[in-house]
Amino acid sequence: MFKKFSVLFCSLLIAVVLSGCARKLIVAEVLQQPEGGKIYTKCNIWYTDPVDIYCVNYQSGKMIPLGTEVEIVDATAGKVIFKDMAGKEYQINIDEELMMIPSSYYIAQIFTLKNLEEQTKGISPTVKNKILRGIVTPKMTKKEVILTYGTPPAFRTPSQQNSTWVYFINRDTTKRIVFRGKKVKTILKFGDE
Repeated sequence: MFKKFSVLFCSLLIAVVLSGCARKLIVAEVLQQPEGGKIYTKCNIWYTDPVDIYCVNYQSGKMIPLGTEVEIVDATAGKVIFKDMAGKEYQINIDEELMMIPSSYYIAQIFTLKNLEEQTKGISPTVKNKILRGIVTPKMTKKEVILTYGTPPAFRTPSQQNSTWVYFINRDTTKRIVFRGKKVKTILKFGDE
């Protein structure tokens, strides 16, 4: 009996210790970063507290613009810490269960090896200016919406083939981007702001 209890207790203790240790992610590996390659934001990232950014990318507060060069400080299954080139540190807290994707996939949705010019190649200066200001307007393409707002959260937009994508302004307010074909037809806002 004592032996069974000891084995059970040790197993439980190991499980608790291991669950408290978030698995480390190597962002350079996730992005297939070549030696000496740089990392940039793949979309605009909003925040009210730079060290407590929620992975849903609430569109309120200040914004880290698309194409900002960053340095990854640390990444685990629950967070990614990075600095911009001015040295300001940011932390995005990743809720894998809510986002319905592993942290490595999420990281690949918000960081890239392509600089701003590469990401916006072929986009008109007028639309590029809107993207960098965080504004989506009718007639923008799906690619331009993703550059502006990021990949829509899968728990509200399970497929990018959907004709409506849902984004969050805050916890209680959503913005729905309605497409006709591959271009924005209209933008609807629901909830309290």
